[in-house]
Order: sequence, then structure tokens, then C-alpha cells
Amino acid sequence: MCVQILNQIFTSAVNAVLPQQLIRSAIRIEPKDGKLCIRLRHTDDDNIKWHKIPIVDRDIFLFGAGKAIVGMCQELLEQIDHSQLSIKVNGHLNIPFGSIVEKRQLFKKYNTTYHECGRNNLPDDFSVQNTQELMQKLHQHVTQHSNPLVIGFISGGGSALLSLPKESISLKDKLNVIQTMVRHGANIVELNSIRSCLSQVKHGKLAQQIFKWNAHSELLSFIISDIIGDPIEMIASGPTVLQPARLKPEEVLRKYSLQFEQRISKHLTTEHTEMPPRVNLTNMIIGSNAIALNEAKIQAENFGFKVVMMGSGLSGEARSVVRQLLEMVRNHKFVQEERSRFKGILWLAGGEVTIRMDQTKKLGIGGRCQEMGLLFLDEMNNIDWQGPEIYALFAGTDGQDGPTTAAGVQLKWPFKSSNIWRQSLANHDSYNFWMEHAPECIIRTGITGTNVMDIYALMIRF
Repeated sequence: MCVQILNQIFTSAVNAVLPQQLIRSAIRIEPKDGKLCIRLRHTDDDNIKWHKIPIVDRDIFLFGAGKAIVGMCQELLEQIDHSQLSIKVNGHLNIPFGSIVEKRQLFKKYNTTYHECGRNNLPDDFSVQNTQELMQKLHQHVTQHSNPLVIGFISGGGSALLSLPKESISLKDKLNVIQTMVRHGANIVELNSIRSCLSQVKHGKLAQQIFKWNAHSELLSFIISDIIGDPIEMIASGPTVLQPARLKPEEVLRKYSLQFEQRISKHLTTEHTEMPPRVNLTNMIIGSNAIALNEAKIQAENFGFKVVMMGSGLSGEARSVVRQLLEMVRNHKFVQEERSRFKGILWLAGGEVTIRMDQTKKLGIGGRCQEMGLLFLDEMNNIDWQGPEIYALFAGTDGQDGPTTAAGVQLKWPFKSSNIWRQSLANHDSYNFWMEHAPECIIRTGITGTNVMDIYALMIRF
């Protein structure tokens, strides 16, 4: 029963950050006024502030990159379609392989094409080709209209999908840099601070190019965050964000003692973005891990559980995060009042961990959430736990944990066997472990169409 409850809580968290719902809450089209209304303040319904943009008889270009952008774009196209206003639309989306496009005819009606690329969360030749095509379309649009409106959809995964290396850098060079940093345990902010330096579109360069082509352009981007703390310039490497990065690439290189060939390292320096003094640019974060966690909390309370929130900012090495979660459980002072009022306790958190890999070993297949499941078993095996059964869930909201078809795992302690996970843990071969020894623990959602990092939960039932 607890396994089903955990799965339902996770499902509710994912549903709360589905892109269609987030766009629906952020914008609306008023047919009478012929305007696109953007919600600026999330307060009670009586105090909502709206920014209104005229769109009738106006040419709009839609672009996007990320795991959640199909649903974001589809919701806007549906609103345009229902408004029956005279609006000319063109668009280009870079989406992951395997993305589900439900309303293909709607995209076709509004001349919005979608292009699969970035297999296994890494930039590939398709990413580069599709980004080149996108930039050509953008150039054509903004140079042919006096006050063009460009609307962007940005979400996690966009860094791999929106890829255009600088002319002196090859895709192979860029992949080598990324993979080297991953092996050293770099987090997503550190990764993005480096790869932005090697790109012609990241770190505001896409926006910079739009306004260079036409200073009268209007650029509006809707963003779903997949990074702890929601640093807007780091989400998908911030293609439309014109502000200084909070982390200098030189600091990252020093931290991990990394050195690359001179033709690459010469680009890995702090960049200064130059823009016209006045540009019409709006970037809005409309979705985050905190929204998903809040919905999970509501669902858990509806099931009768007391919820202990640990925030949406858990980060660091995976084992240390698992230990942190377990310490919260071990240090909890259980009182009789809890047992009489609640069915149990749920510790709930979100975030994204890193895994440091031994570069000399042949590595297996897995993802950070599946590995956290193995680490949970390993840590529980090392402590003298005298309490009741503990149920655990570690899962990614995007439905794809690493280069696997699993979203993550849910399991309980005591586990059915002891110490059989040690070799799989050493080889970072978590997916094959769960497939062989406990396939019932694997969470499979398929590609969810959203991405707001991971959800972690530990549960004890009274």
C-alpha cells in the first residue's frame, strides 16, 4: 500500500508541473482586445497583474528548446486557435528524441515545426543542424518585420538541444569538455557556465543576435526551471537571458584542476554581453521544483501523513544527500500524538545530486536516482536501524533517469537480499541491478514532457 501511495504522490507532483498547466496559468488571450495577457504576479485572483501585448495582425515567431516545450507551445497554439483572431504564426522547436506530439495537425496549421535531437541528454549533429536552421528562420523573421514578436519556450534539457559551437570549436570538442566535467562531478550550474563559453547561442547570445538584427524586436520567454535556486541565466544555459553569470568559468576550472587545449581554453573566460541600451525583453520562470513539491505535500496530507518538508535545494554528492535524508529520519522524535493523528510520516525533498565516477573503470548503465536507491540500501545496511519499515522513492520528473527508460526507483527497507548491490554500486551499474534483482522497484512513467529536477521521499507508516 505504501508503494502505491508514494507512486501517487510522485505522479501528482509531476502533473502539477506539466507544461500545459503552467502556460495556462501564466498567459491568456483576450479575443475582444486582441491581446496576449501575461500574468506578472502570482497572488490571489483579485490582485493579479497582467502585461498586455497586442497580437492581432501581427507576425509571431515561436521557438523553443527543452524537454517541456512541446506542451508549452501546444497550449499557446490552442489558445490562438480558440481565439479565432487573425494571427500569423511560424515556429521552430528543438525537442528530445521520443517526445510525444499529440496535436500534430495544430502545429502544422500554425507552421510550427519540431525537430528531434540531443539523444541521451547530450548535443549531437542533429542539435547543431537544427539550431542552425532555427537561427536562419529567426533572422528571416526579425529582418522582414518592423516590430517582430518572438516568443520562446525554454526548459531543462535545452542545453543539449540548442547547440551551436563557436566556429573554432567542434561538437566533438564540446562533448569532450562536457563529459570530462561530468566525470569530475561538476553540477549543472558549473557545466552550464563552461559550455556557454563555447556556444554562439547560450548565455544571452541568442537574444543578443535577435536585437542585433532588429533593435525593435520584442522577445518574450517562458521558462521552466530544472536548477536549484532557479538561476534564470543558467536554465538551459540562458539563451535569452542578458545578465552576468553568477559563476565564472575560471573558478570552475580551478576547482576541478581542469586543463584543455589552448584553442578551447582561450574561450573559457568570463564573457561580457553587450546590448543596445533599450530592448523589449521579458523572461519569466513559470515552473519549478518547489511547485511540484507543494503539490506532493498536499497529496500526502490528503492520504493522512504528516509531511516534513526538506526543501527543493538538495545538492551535492549522492551518498552525502542520502545520508542527510536518513539523518532526518533517525533524529526524528516520534511522539504518541503523531501516532494518533497521522497514518505515518513523509520526509519530502527535491533537488539534483552529482555522482563522481572513477575514470579508470568501465562503467555500467544507470542514473543518479537509481544510484541513490542503491546508496539507500548501502547506508541502511551500515546503520543499526531498529525502527519500522522505511519506504523510499528517488525519481526524476522528466521520466528519464540517465540514459535509461526508468524515471527512478521506489523500494523499502529491509530489502529482500543483503549486500548484493555492492558491485553494481562500484561500477555505477544501477539500472542493470534493478532490472535483474528487483524490476518491480523501477518507476516507469515514459517521457513526461516536463523537467523540474528530482523528487526524493522517505516514508514510515504507523
